[in-house]
Amino acid sequence: MKQAQILTCAVVALFIVQSAHAAILYEPFEYNSGVALSGQTDTHVTPSQTWNFVGAAGTLDPTIGSGNLSNANLPASSGNMAVLSSAQAASSRINLPSVVTSGTLYYSMLVNVPTFGAGFTNTTTGSFFAGFNNTAGAGTNVSSAAGALLIHLDPANSSAYNLGVGSTTNNADRIFDTSTHLAAGSTIFVVVAHTLNPGTDDDVSQLWINPDSSTFGTNNIPAPNVTSSSAASAVSVPDSTQIASFFLRNNGVEPSSTQVDEVRVDTSWAGVTGAVPEPGTGLLLLGVVGALFTVRRPR
Repeated sequence: MKQAQILTCAVVALFIVQSAHAAILYEPFEYNSGVALSGQTDTHVTPSQTWNFVGAAGTLDPTIGSGNLSNANLPASSGNMAVLSSAQAASSRINLPSVVTSGTLYYSMLVNVPTFGAGFTNTTTGSFFAGFNNTAGAGTNVSSAAGALLIHLDPANSSAYNLGVGSTTNNADRIFDTSTHLAAGSTIFVVVAHTLNPGTDDDVSQLWINPDSSTFGTNNIPAPNVTSSSAASAVSVPDSTQIASFFLRNNGVEPSSTQVDEVRVDTSWAGVTGAVPEPGTGLLLLGVVGALFTVRRPR
C-alpha cells in the first residue's frame, strides 16, 4: 500500500515537471536601478540574451527603475522594472532564442503610466512603445514593428489614456481601444498576439487589456479588446516576414515615464499568462521524488 502511495506521489511530481510551461523569453528586469537597459543580460532565456542599443548617437534607451509592478492574478514579480522616457528617443532590443517565420507569437507585460508629460497628446496615431521586430542585435532605428503596442491620451478624458495595437507601424494599421479608459497610476496587464500570415499584406495583431484571469495558464483565449488587420486597412504596406526580437522604445510624444515589468514572449496564450517556473524547479521536484523513494522504502 505504501509503495502505491509513493508511486502516486512520484507520478504527480513528474507530471508537474513535464507540464510546467516556461515562456521562451521571460524578463523580470533583475538589474541594478539606474543603469541603461541595453547591455543587460537576461539569464532567464535559453541561451541567455543581452539587450541591444537601437538609436542614434547621443540618445538614450530605456533605463532600469527601482521597484516592480505586480498583479494579484499573476506570479509575484521579482527584480526591478524598465522605465521609458519621453525625454529620449532610443530603444532597447532583445533577440529571441530563434527567429519566428510563421504562426502566432504572443507577448505580455505589466504596464503603469504614473503621470502624463506636457508632450503627451490625443493624436489619432499615437506612439508605439513596445513590440516585435524583424531585426536582431544593435541598430540605429526600429523601422519595422509587428504587434506594436500603442498609446495616446484618451480623447474623451484628459486624465486617462488609451492603448491600441498595430500589425505594422503604418498609421492606417493602428487601432485603439477608446472605450477602455486607463487611469494614470494604475498597473494593467496587457497581452499582444501577432500572426504572421503567408501573404505580403495580411498579418493580424490583437490586444487584450486586463483579460479575464480565469483564462490564465490555459488555452481558453478570450475575445481581444481590439484587432489590427493589415489586409483590412486602406493602405498596403508589406508585413514583417519574420520576428527576430522584442523591443521597448522611448518616444517624445509618449507619457513622461512609462513603467514596464514582467515581459514574457511565447507561442501560446498559456505561456504568457501562466505561472513562471523558477530555475531549478524541475530538479527540485525530481529530488523530492527521489527522497520519497529513499525514505519510504519498505523494510
